[in-house]
Amino acid sequence: MAATDKGAVLELPWIARTARWCAEHPGRTLTAWLMFTASVVLGATRSGLRFAQGSGQAGTVVATDPGRIVALGTPVVLLLLLAVLGSVLLTVVAALFVASVLGAALGLLVLLSPTLPVSPLACDVVVLLGVVVSVDHLLFSVRRHQEAVAAGHRAPDAAQVVASTAGRTALVSGIAILLSMTGLYLVGDAMLAPVAFGAILVVATATCAALTLLPALLALIRVPVRRPFQRTPPSWARWVARHVPLAAARMVTPVLALLALSGLVRLLSAAACAEADPACPPYLSPNAVLALLLMIALSVLVLLIAFRPILVALATTLLAILSALVALGLLASQVTPVPAWAPMALLVVLAGPSTDIHVYLLHHFRSEALTGMSPRNAMARGVRRSAGAIGGCVLIAFGACVAFGLASTGEFRAFGWSAAAALLVDAVVVRVLVLPALISVGGRLSWWDRKPAARRES
Repeated sequence: MAATDKGAVLELPWIARTARWCAEHPGRTLTAWLMFTASVVLGATRSGLRFAQGSGQAGTVVATDPGRIVALGTPVVLLLLLAVLGSVLLTVVAALFVASVLGAALGLLVLLSPTLPVSPLACDVVVLLGVVVSVDHLLFSVRRHQEAVAAGHRAPDAAQVVASTAGRTALVSGIAILLSMTGLYLVGDAMLAPVAFGAILVVATATCAALTLLPALLALIRVPVRRPFQRTPPSWARWVARHVPLAAARMVTPVLALLALSGLVRLLSAAACAEADPACPPYLSPNAVLALLLMIALSVLVLLIAFRPILVALATTLLAILSALVALGLLASQVTPVPAWAPMALLVVLAGPSTDIHVYLLHHFRSEALTGMSPRNAMARGVRRSAGAIGGCVLIAFGACVAFGLASTGEFRAFGWSAAAALLVDAVVVRVLVLPALISVGGRLSWWDRKPAARRES
């Protein structure tokens, strides 16, 4: 195991122990998950779904036929998974994993609907966010598992290696999303609280499944390794990985600034319209603005605790604000007028993949930087090592949002296309291009651990 993996395991030993136990006892783990999911689904079938009463617009926001969305979205996601994973067996495992997460989350949502706020919009958010977050955890873990197997690790050892990297990513991003959604739930109004509640359920379920169910599933099969991961890339590839991301970030920054400015102008104009005419619905209510600020603050706090450097937290804050404004600008350019429910629903859907990719990249940047690499080389190597998994996550999430848009009508179709466009911009541009550029500006001040590599490996 690499020194960086050892350090990560020592930081969170219970994750490694849990993953190793699940990999050594896959039958017990799968039986426990099967019993839990079956009991939740059976209980939900008996109790039935009850929407919140007196929730205003939350109770009237209903997407088109859910069966149509499932019928169109399922083959799209499966085909994309097959294309990304390149294995029918891995695709079947991925389908079982995603179905388990969705079944458990939706079952819990139905069971808790009599006592906690639930709306039709919350159900849509649970399905879309559940697919995206589950696929993120799956692809990150499969990629790391393939690297561990290529290095000669057996299934329990590979599960421990995966837990130190992809498992740590799932835990940190899950806690960040849960805290931010809790802030949205506490200060949100009748329309926002059900959405936040649904997001909390599905993210918590996906995180627990990534730390327990996924190691057991991967231990039961022979994960194919399609190519060596330790191969030294040619000089031209190293030059491209070192220089192109920074150059691209400089080129796209003005475009992002214009989109963010467009979103800010839309927000200000909507606020002025709402003050002049109470019948004019604002894009973001005062409670929603407060919830958005609290979401950003809580997620940044989690990343500050996990990665420590203040510069990383500042970069995270700037990118979170930029991403939110760009997403709102894209939404406002495609939907006129913007429904009152759409802005925060869009930000909730984007919170899952953007946080997962952000934490995954930060982990790779930190691992490379602690080996003694220069900041620019650490950023380039981190992007190169994570590009395959991130590309697959973005492709599948984009396909899920597009399928949601195609299966819906009216404002929901525009919402699906807006979510797909915002996800693409956030993942490819904001996280993969702008984030490394910001981190590299801080140089070695971006990481607090300045111990020499030889001392860390001892």
